Amino acid sequence: MLKTVVGNAAAIADRDPKEFVQLQKDLELVSLDRLIHTFEKSLGKNHNENHWQKMLELNPFILSMVFGYPIVIVQAGAAVGGGTIAGNGTKIADFLSKNSSSHNAAIVEIKTPQTPVCGKEYRGGVWKPSNQLMGAVAQVLDQRQKLTLSLPVTKQFSPGLSDLQVYAVDCVIVVGIMPAEPTQISSFEMVRSQFKDVRIVTFDELFGKLLLLREMLTGERYVSPIGDGDDDDDIDPMFEVDADDEGDDAYVDEEEPVSRGL
Repeated sequence: MLKTVVGNAAAIADRDPKEFVQLQKDLELVSLDRLIHTFEKSLGKNHNENHWQKMLELNPFILSMVFGYPIVIVQAGAAVGGGTIAGNGTKIADFLSKNSSSHNAAIVEIKTPQTPVCGKEYRGGVWKPSNQLMGAVAQVLDQRQKLTLSLPVTKQFSPGLSDLQVYAVDCVIVVGIMPAEPTQISSFEMVRSQFKDVRIVTFDELFGKLLLLREMLTGERYVSPIGDGDDDDDIDPMFEVDADDEGDDAYVDEEEPVSRGL
């Protein structure tokens, strides 16, 4: 059916422009609904980082909603420098992206929804950020530094990067979910607001952006089919990761409780 539509797209547009526009909207909405459905199911499973990287790589517009400007993925699993003369130690960014207008570079680090954002309670009602979250912040800042230092040399051997710039490299970390405990939410919000060079976004916030986009397009609220006779094991094959690559790689410190907000 899709081949028929594509093959006759020009004829449909000439015959009935309104019908053509509506057809485009319908196809986009079906695609968005499928993505939302798969994203929601994935939140309830213990997928590793590869699963989420693939989903975002196939749907880069999700990252554009995080950055607030249109982006282009330059390279997934990008080597950003830092290697030694022995050939080891190279830093790998989950996504090297760029602003499609200014070509300014941006780095995205992906963790998993199971990664805790809060650690131990430091004092009454005050929670430390988790080791994993602080490690991710240090990691993405290190990647930014290596990219800034190595890009001039990298450009010489990568013609496709000729327009990439490092004026002020934007850094985003997608990690965990919003805690359920109000004091944890307060501590998390206060901590992440202090990072001027790193944006921290939780997976449920990313999911909320997809729901908001759908509501803006349709004027209707999304009604989840999960729990209403829906097969929870039915994950869109588009986002499946090879069995050898899938597993529980979300490290959880035994002394630090995982905060779940769903």
